[in-house]
Amino acid sequence: MKEMKFYSIILILLICNLRIFATSQVPDLMVIGKDTFLMHTNPLEIYLDSIGNRDFPDFKSGGSTDCWRGYQAIWRVENDSMFLEKIQSCHRDEGDVDANLEKMFGDKLINGKVYAYWFTGLIVLPHGRLKNYVHMGYGSTYSKYMLLEINKGQFQQELKFNKRQYESFKTKQFELFKKTSEYKKIVEDLKKEGNGDEKLIDSFLRSFVINYTSRILNE
Repeated sequence: MKEMKFYSIILILLICNLRIFATSQVPDLMVIGKDTFLMHTNPLEIYLDSIGNRDFPDFKSGGSTDCWRGYQAIWRVENDSMFLEKIQSCHRDEGDVDANLEKMFGDKLINGKVYAYWFTGLIVLPHGRLKNYVHMGYGSTYSKYMLLEINKGQFQQELKFNKRQYESFKTKQFELFKKTSEYKKIVEDLKKEGNGDEKLIDSFLRSFVINYTSRILNE
């Protein structure tokens, strides 16, 4: 299961409506074959949270409202595996600046890329026509979606949807998620931290259920 502590913090911040999330964010990119997709998922956050270090010494700029992470990561799926290929600054005033992957990952860097061994979860790849622009986070919606299930960096399966099908899938995923111990733990933890509005919590988890579930749930 993903690092729940990180996502609980994100949920708390979102509930508090901090300005940092009030701007549409620069997404990571996923390369599959000859196609490059926008990502509504940030797999590197799990790694950075696990090592407790968000310092990018190669980048000079501070935070930006449209890139709260401070970077844009480039990923690739090939041979049924997921790799990190590049971490670049997403701040316009820095120009073309890349993080030194060798410094960050050492001997885990092989042939210029890193196997994403730390990531287990669902990757959301929106594409097609922009249906509705939302000036906050990854709130904008698209005509098509691809969903990748990854287990410790290994590709498991993919699903393809139009917008209506994707929303229906999220509804079903949330209903199944509510039956799990992970859901109960998140709600209990948030209540202990003073976020006791269950309707607000459920509304958020329903919208962002993909971030909180590490696999495609079935009955």
